[in-house]
Amino acid sequence: MAEAQMRAEGMEIDLFVRAREIREVNEQLSRANAELDAAGRQLREEQQAKDRFVATLSHEPRNPLAAATAAVELLALDLPEDGHPALPVLERQLGTLVRMSNDLLDGTRALTGRLELVPERVDVRSVVEGACADIRSLFGHEERTLQLTLPDRPVVVDGDRLRLAQVLTNLLSNALKYTPPGGRTEVRLAIDEGRARLTVQDDGIGFEPAQAEDLFGVFTRAAPAGPNTPEGLGLGLAVARTVVDLHGGRITAHSEGPGKGATFTVLLPQADKEAPEPPRPSAPPRSRRQLAVLIVEDNTDLAATYRTLLERQGHHVTAVHTGADALIATESDVFDVVLCDLGLPDGYTVARTVRARPHGTRPRLIAVSGFSQGTDRSLSRAAGFDAHLAKPLPLTDLLEFLESPE
Repeated sequence: MAEAQMRAEGMEIDLFVRAREIREVNEQLSRANAELDAAGRQLREEQQAKDRFVATLSHEPRNPLAAATAAVELLALDLPEDGHPALPVLERQLGTLVRMSNDLLDGTRALTGRLELVPERVDVRSVVEGACADIRSLFGHEERTLQLTLPDRPVVVDGDRLRLAQVLTNLLSNALKYTPPGGRTEVRLAIDEGRARLTVQDDGIGFEPAQAEDLFGVFTRAAPAGPNTPEGLGLGLAVARTVVDLHGGRITAHSEGPGKGATFTVLLPQADKEAPEPPRPSAPPRSRRQLAVLIVEDNTDLAATYRTLLERQGHHVTAVHTGADALIATESDVFDVVLCDLGLPDGYTVARTVRARPHGTRPRLIAVSGFSQGTDRSLSRAAGFDAHLAKPLPLTDLLEFLESPE
């Protein structure tokens, strides 16, 4: 009897010890989980901080870039027909800065899954032709040849025209960087088994075949870092792949090896039904209508330059620098168009207040912003804006928009 009692007491003690050990293990696991949660939160916060930093880094230069771009356009109006040798340099370098800013912003969106499309029925021929025309002067300046081959019949896809043009521009910029003077780049568009096939082939420095997939990584370059490394952020191909993936397509890279050139191929699904492509708009003529325009822009250089450019086109322009002044101006004067910077602390308030007024005329409200994703456009539309234009805003695009039907 005593022996049985001793065994029972021993078992009780053993159970007590094991229970205590289990509690200690659970406490350790709980502490470890809490530490993991805290580390996870810290990593997420750090990533969000990095995303905000890159977004700010890409967005903040847009106002000075817009002002500089407008100033160059104003200079071009005052120069003689043969221009000035410094003017094309300014235009090229500003274009490079704008592309870098776009790459930073779109690279951030690609990494966080926030890159958006605005799809429509598109004939890819016009996209390719326009992108090549926009960059051809850079090839000529750098003593490279750009050759384009297009099919006779439409190549129609359901896609975002601007994003598809961005893909080709990034591929052409890549070819320009890695092709030496005297080099050649060929752009070919064709229909391949129900798909649009776009090929960009250059005779530049090429790359190791095993490196092909790595080229589409963020901040990746075909050439090692060094004093002769081409300029750029190493984001163009990563953004191009994201855009192509969002279109349900595929992009690949191929090279036979260093010194043997590179070929990039984009495959996109064709649309089910072909639709006639609207003609590309020509450069807008001098405005046929004299409009009363209010510019609401806190960057005084940009506001003054836009004002001068629009006045040169025959418009009557007023410029203010705060949302409060904009509301006073629209209360006392009648405007056909209000160009309002959304970067103001109260940019959205301007639209909401003007739209809420029960009396007076209804001006055309145009939001101008460095952010132009679908969500950005939805927010401005919900506030009462009629349109949303992205900075930097070329004069030709602005005049074309002012001349377009409401």
